[in-house]
This record gives sequence, structure tokens and C-alpha cells, in this order.
Amino acid sequence: MLRSIPLAALVLLLAAPALAQTGTAFFSVRVPAADSQPAIPIIVYAVDPGGVTRTATADSTGFAVVPGLPFGRYFAFPDPAAGYITQFSLGADVRSDSLAFGVVILETPDPLLGVVRGRLTEEGTGAPVRFDLLNVRIATPGVFASFSNVDGEGRYAFQVEPGTYDATYRFYDTSDPVSTYFPVETAVTVTAGTETVRDATVRRRVAGQATGTVTDAATGAPLANVEVLAYAVDDLYSAFVQTGPDGRFTADLPENDYIFQVVAPPAPFLPQSYDGVPFRTAATVVTVEGGATRAGVDFALRRPSPDFAVTVTGRITDTAGQPILGALVSLYDEFEFADSLAANPDGTFSITSTNPALAASYLAVGLSADGYQSQFFDGQFDVVFADLFEVGADPVSFDVGTVVLVGLEEDAPGFAVSGAVADEETGAPLGGALVAVVRVDAPGVRYGYANASGAYRIDGLDPGQYVVLFTEAGHAPQFFPDTGSWTTATRLDLTGDVGGISALLGGLNRPVSARPGGDASDGTLDGTVRDAAGTPVGGALVVARGDDGMAQAYSLTDGAGRFTLSGLGDAFVPVEIDR
Repeated sequence: MLRSIPLAALVLLLAAPALAQTGTAFFSVRVPAADSQPAIPIIVYAVDPGGVTRTATADSTGFAVVPGLPFGRYFAFPDPAAGYITQFSLGADVRSDSLAFGVVILETPDPLLGVVRGRLTEEGTGAPVRFDLLNVRIATPGVFASFSNVDGEGRYAFQVEPGTYDATYRFYDTSDPVSTYFPVETAVTVTAGTETVRDATVRRRVAGQATGTVTDAATGAPLANVEVLAYAVDDLYSAFVQTGPDGRFTADLPENDYIFQVVAPPAPFLPQSYDGVPFRTAATVVTVEGGATRAGVDFALRRPSPDFAVTVTGRITDTAGQPILGALVSLYDEFEFADSLAANPDGTFSITSTNPALAASYLAVGLSADGYQSQFFDGQFDVVFADLFEVGADPVSFDVGTVVLVGLEEDAPGFAVSGAVADEETGAPLGGALVAVVRVDAPGVRYGYANASGAYRIDGLDPGQYVVLFTEAGHAPQFFPDTGSWTTATRLDLTGDVGGISALLGGLNRPVSARPGGDASDGTLDGTVRDAAGTPVGGALVVARGDDGMAQAYSLTDGAGRFTLSGLGDAFVPVEIDR
């Protein structure tokens, strides 16, 4: 439930001296599963170990007001005696006598699960591990299990299914990301409705450095203002650094193994991973040691070769093994349409594309035909799960063999949404248009593409409520039916297949995000989506979710990357962007 900031909190703010070196923090403390918001005692910790610690109480409005805090960053956690488990805590930055907001999301112990609690301290000093995001992974089957924030005294808590686990605790230090901790492995036995205590001593990683130079492979000239990504092999830490005028960069990093990449170089250069390979899967791992500098992490960026081309061969048939007349083969740079070609009358095809967007990319191959279910190689209805081919800077070819398309009248798993996409002005079909079917009552998105005649079909949908989004290069994105706002989109309550969900897409000058009138209590959030190079991204899906993970608002960015989320009320909402 969304609540407003209490008036008393604003009175406290107005009473603060204009030049005082203190401020007021407002913490939104929520228990999403609770029928009503209980009063919750909290402890407020300063990030600076020498800073202040305060106590406060979040009342029935869900807010705790903490005035008179010296400038700094603060985290709030429930008093351990209250028995809550912290899902996450977002700090408040008190930098002036104006508002500073923090968020605490809590849950109550589930009697069907087991709770693991403990205290984490540093090896050698005994000091508490503070404010880390603790990720817990299970060694068998090796999947993510749970996570917890660590409070100012080193305390953590999470709950998992009953069982005996070989668990690995991994850390991300939100207060000092360059100096975090080594993982901890421990055996944990969890019983439903009980608590297991696991204290642990952890060893701090020492900061080190990596240095290198980014140059033009053809001329050797240094390349300035190029972003280099350092990505930890354990997936828990990444950092961007930028080259200077001399093409050099220096990355301060916690000791670990890293993959270095230039993921969004300036045109016409291609992405590259160290050492001189286009893809992360073939990258050379760089070890950064504490207190030392790893030099020579250099990049010589290439352009596509003059004879660059991608060729894909294969054959398309129906389930009886017969060729399909007019079948279409489409190539995508993962999500972005790049090229297409009709198959031969005997079902064979050989499509060659010189589109430079495919250089140094992950190639997805889409196959479609009128009257048949579209798919991506190999046998996937959703491009997210497609088999991808790695394309470098030089000519390359792939053979996908024989691909079998299933007729629309034949059975497919789950329910389906189908329709057509065309240009609003000319009525011409928009082959390759992206269609996203977005779950409203639970997280989930499935993607598909229109075939050469503009028709699409997206299968494998579970029962539930959905909205449908359409986007194509050079056109304004649109929700069904013909609206720029998810709030006015038709919600499809899927209990079976639904057809006729079609769209006529207009130009980019057409309004996309509805901007309803009303006062500020409507909760409107405007913004712009840009890629790593600062270029506006059109057709990106922006989603705001509530405390329960359910969608509160959707928007699609227009040609200038702009979006509007409306109807949010007064609340803190996670915003996610998908393209």
C-alpha cells in the first residue's frame, strides 16, 4: 500500500537551521506481506565507523523520521529483538538540511522455511562486517539461494527451504566496493520453523590496480574517452573506467580475477575482450593482486574487415518434412533486427548479410512463415533463449541444418497471443517488428517478432494478465490497443489463445508516453534512457514495480529515449529497463 510522508516529518524539516551541518533522514520501513503496517523499532547506523548510531520507530504510516543527523550516509535495520528479516536496506545520504530518504524492506519468518542467522567479523581485527550485501549460493545444485544485508553490528539473517546445504557466502560491500571480502564456505542444516546460527570470520580483500591502453589497431593512435569494463569472474563486482587523452586507464579493484572488456566503443570500432578477442567467452582472465599493479591490459580496437559478411545456410520444412513456400529467415544482433531473406522453393536458404551491426555480435537466427509458429534457432519461441552464434570482425558462415516449423493449428505449450503489425501511414506490414507480451500480475516478459507479412504469434504463455507492446525501428512504440501508456492498455486475461492483437505503428514524432494531468500526488516519474555511449535508446521497456514485485507502471521510450511512469503515488519503487 502506498502512503504519504506524515505532516509532522515536514514540520521537523522546516524547523532545521538553514546552515546547520545536520539533516533529517526519512526511512520507509515496509513489511509487504503484512495485512497492516506494524510499528517497527529500527537502529540507524552511520557508514563511518566513528559516526553516530540512533534508534527510532517506524509508525503505522511506515515511516521513521530521524532528525539531527550529522552529514553522512546512513543505513537502517530492524532491532534484532523485533524478529524481522531484512530483505534489503537502501541507505540515506544526509548532505544538507533537506530531505534524505532510505528504504528498508522486511519479511516475517515463514513457518515452512528455516531461518539462518549469524554474525560476520573480520579476520585479525574482530571488527564487524558492515552493510554488505550477502549473497548465499548452494554448492549443490549450485544455484542462488538467498541474500541478506549485514547490519552495523555484522548481523545477518535469511530464510531458505529446509535441507542440508554446502553454502557459499559471497559479499558485495556497499560502503567500500573496492575493498570487499573473500567468500566463506560453510555447511548449513535448515529445519522448517527453526533458526540455525552460523557465525563466520571473513578475510578482507586488499585493493589493487590494473592499467592499460586503448588504441586504434590500424594506426596505433590512442583512443580517449573509451569505457573499459572490469568484470569479476565470480560475478559479484564490476567497474567502468575511462581512458584519458593518452588512451590510458587505471582501475582500482579488489583483489580478484577479472575479465576486461570494451563493450561500447566509439564507431566504427568493434567491442573487444582482453586479450584481443571479440567475446567474453574467449577472454584471458586477469588476476589483480592486493597492493600490486597489473599493467599491460591493453586493447587494440579493430574495425570490421572490408569484406565482412555473415552467411547462414540451412533448410526450413513443416512437420511432414515438406518445404514451406515463402518461409522467411531473419538475422538479429541478439535483439535488434539486421537482415532477412526468403527461403528457396525447396526450403533451402543461404542468407548473406554485410550489415556492420552484426560484427562482433551474438547472432540470433529467426525463422517464420505464414500459418506457422515463428521460432528462433534452435526451437525457441523466445529470442531470450535462442542459441546464439559468435560473429567477429571477419567473414564467417554458419549452417543451422534443417529447421522444422509447427503449424498454427498444431498444439504448442501454454497459451498464445497473435496478431499483426503494420505501418500506420502506408499500411505496409512491418516484418521484424518486436512484440513483447508483458505479465502484469507477476514478473515475466516473452518476446517475438513479426514475419514478412507482419504476422506474429507468441506461444508458451501461462494463465494470467498481460499487456502487449509493439516496437520497430523508426516508429513510435505502442501498447495494445493504440496507446502510449500501460495504464490505458487492454489487459488480456489469458485463459486460452487470443488472436487479433494488432498494431499500426506511427512515426517517432507521435506521442508515446501518456502524461495525464493532475497534481503531484499522481506520482509521475520522467526520465531518459541512454546507452553506454550516451546515445538515446528508443523502444526500451521501463517498468516500475511495487514492494511485492508486481508491476505498478510501464512505459516505452520514444525516439529521444524519453519515458514517463505515472500513477506511482508517494513511494519508492524499483525501476528496471529492458531492451
